[in-house]
Amino acid sequence: LSLMKPITKWAAVCPEVDRIAEYVAIAFRQALAPPRGPVYLELPADILFADGDAEPVPIPAEPPRAFPDPRELDKAVDLLSAAEQPAVVAGSGVWWDGAAAELARFAEAGRVPVYLNGSGRGSLPPDHGLFFQPSRSAALEEADVVCVVGTPLDFRLRYGRFGRGRLIHVHGDARELGRNRVADAAIVGDCA
Repeated sequence: LSLMKPITKWAAVCPEVDRIAEYVAIAFRQALAPPRGPVYLELPADILFADGDAEPVPIPAEPPRAFPDPRELDKAVDLLSAAEQPAVVAGSGVWWDGAAAELARFAEAGRVPVYLNGSGRGSLPPDHGLFFQPSRSAALEEADVVCVVGTPLDFRLRYGRFGRGRLIHVHGDARELGRNRVADAAIVGDCA
């Protein structure tokens, strides 16, 4: 346990056989809560192989959605409405939030080219008319507004240093917003 605590967001040992289901449910909630990440649940051999009378623990079918600050949404709408050459980069948050359909509707409504990275790959089919992966570097350099959804501004996105474009950043983890570059509209919330 002491080895795992520093490298996980939650670590625990299940103390009783009758509490295994409860601890597994807690582990999943911890892992899937923003910011998502690894957890560690230790089941000692004497607990794991013992007989018990545990009852099933209900696990929520879908975690509750987080809604962003309406003022930041208004900023994003203003930026996108005025944009002549917008671009969207969508990442793993789109996959985790089950927001592929919303991403497609967003892109189609504004006729905005979409570039995918991380687990966001596959959120749009390869033959989608607005999926332009090979031209990503050039598009981000020329875009007047870049909307980054569900992915950090890390080395894959040159730490947010891509041309003259204004930045809209949507992420479920508020700590990612403003890291490496301050966004013109910083939206904390579910990618959908």
